[in-house]
Amino acid sequence: MKNPPKKLPQGSNPSAIDKLHEAKAGKPQPSHVEESELRVAAYSQQFSGPLPHPETLRAYDAIVPGAGKDIIQSFINEGEHRRALQSREATMCEEWSRADVGLQKRGQILGFIIAIVGVGGGLSVAATVSPAAGAAVSGVTLLGIVAAFLRQRNMTNTGPSEDDKPEKPATKK
Repeated sequence: MKNPPKKLPQGSNPSAIDKLHEAKAGKPQPSHVEESELRVAAYSQQFSGPLPHPETLRAYDAIVPGAGKDIIQSFINEGEHRRALQSREATMCEEWSRADVGLQKRGQILGFIIAIVGVGGGLSVAATVSPAAGAAVSGVTLLGIVAAFLRQRNMTNTGPSEDDKPEKPATKK
């Protein structure tokens, strides 16, 4: 059985809850027992979005006239700014892509010229001086071209190098 509540000092007016505790404890009780009921109401409201709830905007307007309008205008300006940045970024990417294509074309043209000069020079050396020297000049030129193509293909197939990859966080043991 639970301990009965402490008695109130003389002269105090016991509440209805105290009278109920006394009644449950088996103590004499007056002829009528007051019962009271306590109700608690909880209210919760959620709002999700890029702007404050309209009631919150009205409250800001009540404190500082025009604040709600300023908040909405700031949101609109930020959106326009973000879209302008994205548009400029897309334009820069297109320009870089065109420049990269032009650079690759120039590299292929210069590589072809170097190959023709190297092989042609090797053939002329082979015809005039020595076939072995001509074969060496032509062979070195062709090996350089093949190595450049293989290196370029390897760079495009592997993706980012090990230096470009993000570091993994250290694990604690």
